[in-house]
Amino acid sequence: MVCEKLPRNTRHLFFSGLLVVMAGCSAGMPGDPCANGCADIADDFDPGPPPAPPAPPASLAVADYTAVSLGGGGGGGDGAMATGINNLGQIVGAITPTFMRDVAVSWTVSESAVVSRQVLGTLAAGNHSRAMGINDLGQVVGWYSDGSDRRPFVWTADGGMLDLGVPTGFPGANAYDINDAGQVAGVIFPRLDGVWEVSFNGRFMVWTVDQRGMPTSEQDMGTLGGEHAAALGINSSGKAAGTSYRDDLLRPTGLIWSASEGILELDGFTEVVAINDFDELAGNSEGRDSGFFWSPADGFMEIPEGIPADLNNSSQVVGTTFSTIDDGIGAASSAFIWETGEAKVLPPPPPTEIGWHSYHATAINDAGWVVGYSAPDWQAIVWIPNTP
Repeated sequence: MVCEKLPRNTRHLFFSGLLVVMAGCSAGMPGDPCANGCADIADDFDPGPPPAPPAPPASLAVADYTAVSLGGGGGGGDGAMATGINNLGQIVGAITPTFMRDVAVSWTVSESAVVSRQVLGTLAAGNHSRAMGINDLGQVVGWYSDGSDRRPFVWTADGGMLDLGVPTGFPGANAYDINDAGQVAGVIFPRLDGVWEVSFNGRFMVWTVDQRGMPTSEQDMGTLGGEHAAALGINSSGKAAGTSYRDDLLRPTGLIWSASEGILELDGFTEVVAINDFDELAGNSEGRDSGFFWSPADGFMEIPEGIPADLNNSSQVVGTTFSTIDDGIGAASSAFIWETGEAKVLPPPPPTEIGWHSYHATAINDAGWVVGYSAPDWQAIVWIPNTP
């Protein structure tokens, strides 16, 4: 059994399942295997003794942000999560109008309140869909269920929701990110074990769509020789970033791919979750005991406070703190923002009747707006900087 990935992103986060594994399994939406814990995750994965983690700071300062609720907060029958945001402040994610059912949505917000919410719907006979990423043209990508497998979709205001398509022999796929040129990063699966159980045997995939969302090309990059690979992010120049595993999931290798330059592999055991327009990367390293920021000029910079989920063109990284970090708030884990070597926790979400135990950041835009969700009340959140 493998737990469901939460954005991303999540534009947002490694292939389905990995974020939850890394973040301690507090992050499953209702209906996920993770909703009630993850005792059975990747039973055959044994990387050996992990290295000693670096000593965390005694406590993290709170960033100067305001947390605004996008809705949800009622648990399984009234939940929501935000997984992507563009530079116009348009936000995407999912709501759970009924237990065990996700529906893709988008929100428009002002500086302090939700202006509108649009349900993007689903396709075929399936009743699940989840939006994962949005570009500055308002094109949205994600996945939906056709009743048995996951399928990738693109949504536009003119064309509605369309299936991206998958190569022959690959019944399922997830789409995670889209740039303004219509290039989409994701993963295709030769086998799916059900809507909520995703097999670790995917392949690194990039689609291209036109302005109406009609697919025009697809490129299957495969893996680096192992059983799994996935593209999680793609920047404005068409460079897709993600991770490929070698040796039955024991050797993750972060990579950047482009049509003109092929594959660039990162040194060490790394899992890449996001890329910006300067080819900078965010991800996880050393057996997921530490996050990192990587730049072509300076190489790796450690982020010991938690698990990155996304980064923007100002080199700001967001994610979820390790449960051992003292956030000064009392959450099991908290959303954080990291910049130039310093991490701060984002302020806690608004209170709900059910209440939250943890809260997580999934995406950030170039203005520094951050989106995410809290659990187990399932409240979608946007954090807005108090100073531009």
